[in-house]
Amino acid sequence: PARDKKALEEAFGTGECMWRQTAGCHPDGVREEANDMSCTGAIGAGASGYCDCDGDGKRQEREPGFECESPRSGTCAEACLHAAKGEAQPEAKAPE
Repeated sequence: PARDKKALEEAFGTGECMWRQTAGCHPDGVREEANDMSCTGAIGAGASGYCDCDGDGKRQEREPGFECESPRSGTCAEACLHAAKGEAQPEAKAPE
């Protein structure tokens, strides 16, 4: 919706959001650029990295980061929207 797009632009500007994968099970680890993906790709379990919500290639304080064991559910598009609204990241749902 337009309201979500506005919230994202106000928080992060109009850059292209990306998943930035990192090594060492830490969101600030060495970059693994070959495993980067678009903002709409599902964040894989066991991967570490961060959602580059503003697309500048650097992790900013408000951009969500994930360790290998971090709960996750969804995509960077969703994670960035939660961050833009000041909301906590949703916990991963257990399979039913």
